[in-house]
Amino acid sequence: MGHHRLTLQFNRLAFGLDSVAFRRFPVDLALASSVLVGASLVSHFALLALVGYTYELIFFSSLTFVTIGMLMLFFRGFRGSLVVGLLYFVVILTLFEEIFLNSALSWYGLALAFFGLVAFPLVGVLLSSRGESVRVVFELCGLVFATRIVFSPFPIHLLESAASLPVIYTLIMGAIVLYAWFRKMPLGKIGFNKGLIRLPFQILAGVSVGAVLGSVEEFVLRPKPIIIGSSMISNIVYLVVTMMVFVGLTEELLFCGLLQSYTADLMPKWQAVHWVSLLFALFHIGWLNPLEVVFAYGAGIVFGFLLLRTGSLTAPVVAHGFGNIVLYALAPVL
Repeated sequence: MGHHRLTLQFNRLAFGLDSVAFRRFPVDLALASSVLVGASLVSHFALLALVGYTYELIFFSSLTFVTIGMLMLFFRGFRGSLVVGLLYFVVILTLFEEIFLNSALSWYGLALAFFGLVAFPLVGVLLSSRGESVRVVFELCGLVFATRIVFSPFPIHLLESAASLPVIYTLIMGAIVLYAWFRKMPLGKIGFNKGLIRLPFQILAGVSVGAVLGSVEEFVLRPKPIIIGSSMISNIVYLVVTMMVFVGLTEELLFCGLLQSYTADLMPKWQAVHWVSLLFALFHIGWLNPLEVVFAYGAGIVFGFLLLRTGSLTAPVVAHGFGNIVLYALAPVL
């Protein structure tokens, strides 16, 4: 009886500490992300005045973004480890892989992507004694680099064509599903569940957030419209299906459902969201617009926050997909 009472008291204490940490999580995340976004915008416009809109601007803006972003991981008494140090290296490798891949030295970028694809799963095997989450995170890093190899034959303007997006994202989704099946991942852990709040509110939150994000991104990118025919209805149906099912679901499953959920086992939740958002942002360097990288980081923060607050992928997927729908729906108008 005494042992049972002691166990209950310990569980209450642990739950209380976890609740305090979770209440502090939005504040820590908001502070770190605000500093990174603000400093990145200031550095971007300073560099723009110095070097103009050149490749040097893209390189130095991205380098500044990564440097400040990694320094943010030391916020609130961060304590490093071998695993976290290697996750730093993942960010650095991603930076240079994307810089090279979107330059005249694209073969170097492709080589770095192949290196990440092979090396990080091996790191996961070597460090598997540190826990399943460590192995899974590094295997997922390899999978992320595999997606860059899939994308590499397609210049960014081809990704605005009607045919390429479903094909590319079907390949990526297939790889993700096979990996999750092979590792027998619990569906609840990667966000396939009812969530902590009612489904209509999750959808409403996703639509509301997506509308704002899509409007902001249209202002940043000014993309060309995606048109598959003369019918407005067919274009709308294509946008809804492609952006929700192919793009939104695939990217949120990979970055939020898988990578963020398992990284959160290795570091505080806010740091996991921040780290994953850094990676997500760097994969937007191909737009050759440093403001898009900063925007993508902010969007990643929002998606990761939605996952943790709702406990489900529904809101992040809807926000991501609907944001892209708004982005391309506004393109012919503005």
